[in-house]
Amino acid sequence: MKYEGQRTDGTHAMNGTIYLENRSDDIQCSYDAAGTTMVDFFADGKSWPEFAKGGKSPYMD
Repeated sequence: MKYEGQRTDGTHAMNGTIYLENRSDDIQCSYDAAGTTMVDFFADGKSWPEFAKGGKSPYMD
């Protein structure tokens, strides 16, 4: 993961790579303006805000 800075909307961006059993994927995480709470998670070409808020992993299906 690499911190990419604060966006104009106040959120903070982190980008990196997730390594799964047989592949890897680029991911992005967004944190609130305070930098303490994840508010969005982006992987497989789409947003997973429920996962970011403690919900089901997009990879559990």
